[in-house]
Amino acid sequence: MSFKSREESDYTSHYCEENVYKYLEKVEDIRGFYVVIISNKNRQIPLWGQNINEDDPDLPVMWDYHVILIRKGTDGAPSLVFDFDSKLDFPVDFNTYYEQTMKYAVQNVFTRYFRVFPALTYLSCFSSDRRHMRDARGHWIMPPPAWEPIVQKDLDNFHSAWIEMKKPIYDSEIYDEMEFCNFFKP
Repeated sequence: MSFKSREESDYTSHYCEENVYKYLEKVEDIRGFYVVIISNKNRQIPLWGQNINEDDPDLPVMWDYHVILIRKGTDGAPSLVFDFDSKLDFPVDFNTYYEQTMKYAVQNVFTRYFRVFPALTYLSCFSSDRRHMRDARGHWIMPPPAWEPIVQKDLDNFHSAWIEMKKPIYDSEIYDEMEFCNFFKP
């Protein structure tokens, strides 16, 4: 199976949840694809090898949350990770991604949790008017994508409930690091 390259895809920095959505819209067969939201109750997760860190590759980027796409491996084939903000290949095998991006199983305030959605659920339930990307005065924190906001009638706006790792929403599961690895490693 071939995949669109990062360069052929719609992309706007700091809008990972929309980048994944736009990519999925163009995937012909989304069976086996999962959307993963990485966050924690403190909204501070360290990830290494991110494009916005040009100064010191040994230091992580601290995101409040991050969204990636994974195609789960079958029949011994590795799971593949699609991270638009990573310096790694696109896609890259799960083991390489995990080792290079997560680096350490951090504890305390930086402990990462993973909300995992089947791709079809994400496409049918995601909605965002981008309000979480505006400051208190209504100015953009980061420039928005050129495409229109992805707003679906009668759906909750993306953000708090999606990135809080308190309870499953829609058809998602919440995993700790070990459970996450066990789910996606072949």
